[in-house]
Amino acid sequence: MEENTLGSRNELSELIRSGAVEAREKKAEAKSTKKTWKHVPVGEGKRLTGRDFEVLEFINDMRFAGLDTIHPLFFGRKKRSGEKSRSSWYARERVLVLRRLGMLKTVRVYTEGQSYYVATDLGVRALQGYRVSRIHPKALGGIDIRSFEHDKRIVLCRAALELGGRSLNWRGERLLKAQAMYEDNQNIGRPYQPDAIYTSSSGAEVAFELEHSFKSKERYQEKFERYVADIRYEKKCGFEKCLFVATTENMKRLLIDVMKKSVGEREIFKVVSFEEVVRPLVDAYGPFRSLGENGVMVPGERGIEDEVAEDGEIAG
Repeated sequence: MEENTLGSRNELSELIRSGAVEAREKKAEAKSTKKTWKHVPVGEGKRLTGRDFEVLEFINDMRFAGLDTIHPLFFGRKKRSGEKSRSSWYARERVLVLRRLGMLKTVRVYTEGQSYYVATDLGVRALQGYRVSRIHPKALGGIDIRSFEHDKRIVLCRAALELGGRSLNWRGERLLKAQAMYEDNQNIGRPYQPDAIYTSSSGAEVAFELEHSFKSKERYQEKFERYVADIRYEKKCGFEKCLFVATTENMKRLLIDVMKKSVGEREIFKVVSFEEVVRPLVDAYGPFRSLGENGVMVPGERGIEDEVAEDGEIAG
């Protein structure tokens, strides 16, 4: 009986030792063959997260976006410490995953020091499957260089307003068209459609207008009067206030002059400079050294640099 017991104990000890050795070997093998997700080929590795789809949706709604807005808006705060993240590394890696999956593609603009990303047809289909109840604009496939400077500033303004807690539920021009928001309202035709509508921190629906190129004083006067009529009397335009953002001081003075001649300008309209809107974004994350003359963004030493992809298209 003692021999059987002793034998059983020896066998048990051997099994324990062999099991421990096997477990260590498997752990070492797994560690040596473990892949980091940034090197995982398309179709393998980490799944897409909700934040990845938010980035994709943001890019598609805004036509395009670069790391100068993607990083601070979606990856700007560290989860545990709450401190601002100065490095765009993680944002770059997540965008790279979307590119490898064919949901984004890189487009280069010859006047810019960074690349921009646009959604593909596959990316829009992925959004439609992720958020079924929401309408998603069609993929553009590229950047229209004719409206690039205007569109780029709108992207920066949205990022700054949302980071500052001044804007929620942003609906840009593309999304407004996709939702057919103005189908039942014949009073606001295309010349008067705002660049966006958002919900302010006070809960008011605000139309956003970025003025980048000069128009005649009569044209501005006509637009202000039309907005006043639609907001005050017909109330079918979907907003109750209007924020005008001017990219130059001369344009700002002109808009203020026109606004003062409009009825109820203090209640409905507000005119600010582009620099005023985006300055908090620049001060907090430093993507640019300064705004330069006439609101032109100037890359700085602390700039969020982006690799120019070899396969990136040239906007034109």
